[in-house]
Amino acid sequence: MDKNKIILPIGIAILFVNLILLILLIVLALPPLTSVNKIVTTMEQVLELEYIHNGEANQNVPISELKTVSIDGQTSVNIRSMTTNNNHVLRLSVGFAINENANDVEDVIQELQEKEEYILSQVASVARRKTYEDIITEDGVDELTSEIVTHINQLLRTNAIVDVIYKDFMYN
Repeated sequence: MDKNKIILPIGIAILFVNLILLILLIVLALPPLTSVNKIVTTMEQVLELEYIHNGEANQNVPISELKTVSIDGQTSVNIRSMTTNNNHVLRLSVGFAINENANDVEDVIQELQEKEEYILSQVASVARRKTYEDIITEDGVDELTSEIVTHINQLLRTNAIVDVIYKDFMYN
């Protein structure tokens, strides 16, 4: 019985100490976490606004406000099937739809025309990252298109390019 009389007060004391430490942790850690949360929320809002500006805004350009630039030539890239581990070939021939109301539309058109081979090699580098399973679905092609638009826009430091026009999109 003496043992129980000693263990019970020790257990209550440990519980009380844990409760005090928990309260201190909440009181001391909550303000810094709130500040971090505000920073993260602000960054998230900025990134979301940027995403909306680069993505959805470009997709809503009326067809009457688009100019097209055709890239001469085509490129072929090897793509691997993740399910069968077989190699496949994707052959692409592309052009671009450009928002004619963009501030730098003439510069972008000139760059695309002057650097066709380089642009085509950059399209190929984006396509090489895809698997066979990626490109055989509509969602996969949409994702490839989005990645090409983003990559070429970044290269040219613009947001004028809004879509990829596939003149040739063949795979085996």
